[in-house]
Amino acid sequence: MANVGKTIKVLRIRKGMTQDEMAEKLFISRQTVSNYENGKSNPDLDILVKIADMLETDANTLIYGEREKEDKKKKIIRWIILAVIFAVLFFIVIMLEKELKYFMTRYYIVWPRLILRAWGFPLIFGFASWLFMDAVFIAFDIKRKESRKAVWIHWIAVGIVIAYFLCILPVTIDGVTETYRWYVARTLRQDHSSSINYSGWLTNKVLLWMFYVSLSKCMVFAVPGAVIRATKCRIKKEDIQDA
Repeated sequence: MANVGKTIKVLRIRKGMTQDEMAEKLFISRQTVSNYENGKSNPDLDILVKIADMLETDANTLIYGEREKEDKKKKIIRWIILAVIFAVLFFIVIMLEKELKYFMTRYYIVWPRLILRAWGFPLIFGFASWLFMDAVFIAFDIKRKESRKAVWIHWIAVGIVIAYFLCILPVTIDGVTETYRWYVARTLRQDHSSSINYSGWLTNKVLLWMFYVSLSKCMVFAVPGAVIRATKCRIKKEDIQDA
């Protein structure tokens, strides 16, 4: 019955009831209600049933936390759905990689494959590690600790991922434009020569990354994916204290 007091407090606040009001209806002191909620003492069965009726729930919910079990089932179902989506996306990315490799060797157009590697592979590994951490938290019923430190770590990891995609975005747009020009020229049976002129240290580094990127290199994106999921939390507002 370790969580009974916490459950009573949450349901009482949700109904907009003060400790004084609950104590009056139960014919006990306010301090006794406070002791229940703080875990200093537990209500006997008769009081527990009265509290359950007052809060429009049942004693089993207060004692065993059946709602948490139902929430866990929902989490498992959600995880299975996301795992199926991941499997489909992974299959699509791998098949596209093979098709675009053939496209590259036949038409000497490398951009579609480079863009798929630079965007698809990191997302696949990030999603995979996100799912893995989610499975660990569900399987072992791990509760995430709400803290400012966790929030900061979470948003730093998110920022790293966003910064990566912002770096490759300009080159990606140029690559899409170049591919479109090639397609139009080929459709009209015209000669096509690349009009892209790259300069700058960052742009060259991005191009090298896009050219040499592979599944093994993208394993590094599993780290921010896992961190983002493990530190997913928010700073809760302090509970309203009774006057």
